[in-house]
Amino acid sequence: MTKKIIVASTNPVKVAVAEAAFRAVFPGEDLEIIGVTTCSGVSEQPYGDEALMGAAHRLEAVTREHPLADFWISQEGGLVDDGENDVQPCMDTCCG
Repeated sequence: MTKKIIVASTNPVKVAVAEAAFRAVFPGEDLEIIGVTTCSGVSEQPYGDEALMGAAHRLEAVTREHPLADFWISQEGGLVDDGENDVQPCMDTCCG
């Protein structure tokens, strides 16, 4: 039976990362990976907790819009302060 996985983005990098992760977890299984457009509800360049909030908003949207999927994944890139006045990139991911 095919597992249906919804990625809360059409960004080809995010879709490819999600596909690689699910293929590693389910080797040899039939997977249908679908990227869909969703709104993060945060600024264009998330900073601090906004990245996690954006990923959570996207996950909430795709689970509501695609309730029959087997898995959902949402990723949001952003920037965080490392505590030493230096800004570092981050990626927050939520799965359901």
